[in-house]
Amino acid sequence: MADEYFEYEASRTRSEIATSLRAIADELDGDGPITFSSGDRTISVTPPERPWFELEVERGEEVEIEIELEWDRHAEPRPSTGGLAVESVNSDDEPETGEEAVEGAFELYEDSAGKWRFRLVSDGTILANSSGGRESQEEVRRVIERIRRVAPEAAIEEDQSS
Repeated sequence: MADEYFEYEASRTRSEIATSLRAIADELDGDGPITFSSGDRTISVTPPERPWFELEVERGEEVEIEIELEWDRHAEPRPSTGGLAVESVNSDDEPETGEEAVEGAFELYEDSAGKWRFRLVSDGTILANSSGGRESQEEVRRVIERIRRVAPEAAIEEDQSS
């Protein structure tokens, strides 16, 4: 079988890049394929449960961050070599006195199956994801509006079934 190759390069805002990385992360969190497309080019891959993860940061005249997932289709997974911490430092994001300042946004996106979903993001952290895909952005917007109405008064309940 011949190797297939897909590459995408473009100048994008930090927010656009973060949205793309979150969409990849959401698909990676499942157990199905991840489909990448740009124009008329499309490729789908199904990562194993434990692919090799590589993060490379290079700082010189050019600054570069590379994120790679790698696996051999027929090889045994390699063992883990330890953890990775990604720190966020935002000195401008100080809470008001006596109160925690929280900013967030609902992000709408189309998943690999063509369904619309949302995620609630604050300071680069996904706080909540939609549990299922919807046929249209408008359906997702209605769900978000209902959450906005219900959430301020919603009780916290523990699941007693387990």
